[in-house]
Amino acid sequence: MARYATLVPLGALAVTSAGTTVLLSANCGPLAGQIGAPGSNAGVPGTPLRQIILTNSSTTATAYLLPRGGVASSAPGSIIAAIMPGATIAIPYGQPFEGGILPENFCIDGSAAVTVYGCGILS
Repeated sequence: MARYATLVPLGALAVTSAGTTVLLSANCGPLAGQIGAPGSNAGVPGTPLRQIILTNSSTTATAYLLPRGGVASSAPGSIIAAIMPGATIAIPYGQPFEGGILPENFCIDGSAAVTVYGCGILS
């Protein structure tokens, strides 16, 4: 199983169309203690991220960070952040979260097809 010292790559998170969400954990695996099959790319078990950094590579579509199961068009009140085309955001900005962020609890949606690249910081 992959282990990460400080940075956890979230990889390319491709939303194929608006309303088709992708979990932040799609590439790194869950970090709440579940362990993937041998040879999988599951993340460090039981280690939440203290900060996430996300970059929207689209030149036209807006990407949205939502709680797991959220869809931007049907639940706009649950949007945590809108990542404008070509923009990079850090959540939280500045001081890392004490309790941490589990990537399997958050997803990316888009106003259209969009790819977001990201990483998480463990400490």
